[in-house]
Parts: sequence; structure tokens; C-alpha cells
Amino acid sequence: MRLKQLKCPNCGANLVPKSPSDRIIMCDYCGTVVYIEEDEKKVVYVGDVSQKERGETELALISLRSGNYEDAKRKFEEAISNNLRNNVAWLGKAAADLHLGNLNESALAFLKAIELGTPPETIIAWANYLIATAAYYESRYYSISRSPDQIYLGNAERYRDYAMNYGRYRRDMQSGLYNFIRSYLEKQGETKDEQLLGYALQLAMNNGDYENMYEFAERILSRDPESKMGRYYKGVAALYLGRPQEAADLLYPLLQEMPSNYNVYVFLGYAYSRLGHYEYACDLLLGGYTRLRNTAISSALVNTFGEWHNRDPVGARNWRHVRRKELKAWGINL
Repeated sequence: MRLKQLKCPNCGANLVPKSPSDRIIMCDYCGTVVYIEEDEKKVVYVGDVSQKERGETELALISLRSGNYEDAKRKFEEAISNNLRNNVAWLGKAAADLHLGNLNESALAFLKAIELGTPPETIIAWANYLIATAAYYESRYYSISRSPDQIYLGNAERYRDYAMNYGRYRRDMQSGLYNFIRSYLEKQGETKDEQLLGYALQLAMNNGDYENMYEFAERILSRDPESKMGRYYKGVAALYLGRPQEAADLLYPLLQEMPSNYNVYVFLGYAYSRLGHYEYACDLLLGGYTRLRNTAISSALVNTFGEWHNRDPVGARNWRHVRRKELKAWGINL
């Protein structure tokens, strides 16, 4: 139940929904269409966009949210033809084209929205939506390509191509988003926006840019030396930059502060294995696996144990004997 009285953004009149669950309301006085955003980021217009143009774009957004992508694309393109600087229409067109499989058009529309100066929080929200949507279609088409019916009909390769195209789009979008955030942060210099730095850290890690990842983490720690996020990402970056002792020093205290975070166990395990402390590394990797049954973690444990066994077979076998019941319970064969 909404406790706050909703106002029309155009004329200021009270908005009266027909039911408490209504999210689309039309103003009885001026006809403005309002989409109520409760848990999502609000769309932000930049430049000189008239109320009429906003209304046209809001109607297109309604079609997009309703899954009527052809209609949404048509309406967004009409809004763009009326005002080439309507950034929300360009973002909506990017989403509609993505759903329709027009991947090049989608990417170009998204770049246009960036060019128009759309705020970073809006760019991030829409980019994450586009990335997630592309990942959905990528997975869906791979699944269809493995269907016995499609294999029999000879369509498997075609659907694999669809999946690969969406995969390329997803990776390009992730890379483009990271470049956008990094460029924005460079222009801004020092920023207090920890959420934006958090996105930058995640994307830097995904893109393998560990130097900038380390720098972004230090920015957070310069304002809050106790930041768990800052210490975690700085430790991971240090590990990838070939400084396992620094990584261990940063990550070790987080075992107590973030006991359910399997990543802390895994990266700390990697750090100790590189320092030659194999017994503790195996303990940590096993601890990580018990928190998330993941083949990558079990493979890391097997490889670390193998390296330990080559250097100290007696110590490795003793550890395996002590842990035999636990290893068996978790289905790990060393």
C-alpha cells in the first residue's frame, strides 16, 4: 500500500490509481502517462525533451515492459524522429531491438544514449538489463540447438549461430560498459559514489584489468580503510598482479568478517598455494567448496593437492587421510 500521495510530474495534480497495485496511471487533468517505479531506477531525460515527447516515450516504455517489442520499437523510433536528443527513447530502442534480434541496431542505439550524456547510473541500469537479456537469449538458443528435434531438422547450427551472436553482444556490452565507467571516473577524479566504484571493480575484474581494479579499490579504502569491498577487491587484484603475500594479508581478516563468502576462501586458498602453504590452501579451498559446490573450486582443490603431492607426497597423503570422510561426503576424489 502506497502511503505517499503521488503527483503528476507535469501539472502537479494528484494521481489516483484504480487499484493499489497499478503501476501505470494517466493524469485525469492533463493526460500525462506516468509509470510508477517503486523498486527500479527512474529513467532520466537529458537535454530539452518536451512533456509531449516524454508522454510518447512513456507509452513506448509501456509496450516494452508488456513484451510488445515491435510496437515499442516503432514508438521509440517515432519519439526519436521528433527529437534526436531523446536519450530515453534511444535506450528503449536498444532494448526493443535486442529482443527482436537486431543486435547491431541495439548496440548503436545504446552508444547514442551514452553520446547524449545520459547519467552513469541510468547507463549502468540499462546496460545491466541489456547484458542480462542477451545472456538469456544466448542460453535459450544454445538450449534449442541441443534439442533432438532441431538436430533432426538440421536447424542446430542456425540456433548455435544465434546463441554466439548474443554472446558476442553480451561480451561487447560488458566491455563497453566498463570502458564507459572507467572513462567517467577518470574525468571525475575523486568520487564519493561507492556504488559506481563497486561496478567499476566488478567490471575491471571481469575484463582482467587488475591494475585499475587495484586503483579503484584503493580509492574506496582512502575514504574508508575498513571497507570490506575495498579490502576484498584489492586483495584479489594483488593476487592476480603476482603479490600473493599482500593478497593473503588483505583477505585473511575477511574470513571472520565474511564467513559465508566462498570467494574469500577460494582466493585466499590461491594466495597460500602460491606461497607454498599447501595444507592451509587445501583447507581453504575445501571450505570454499562446502559453501558453493562449483566444479571450478573442486578443480582448483585437485590441482593444488596435486602440486602439494609432487612436492611433499607424505604430507599430502596424511592430509587426504585426515579429510577422507569429508572429501567423500562432498564427492571430491583426490
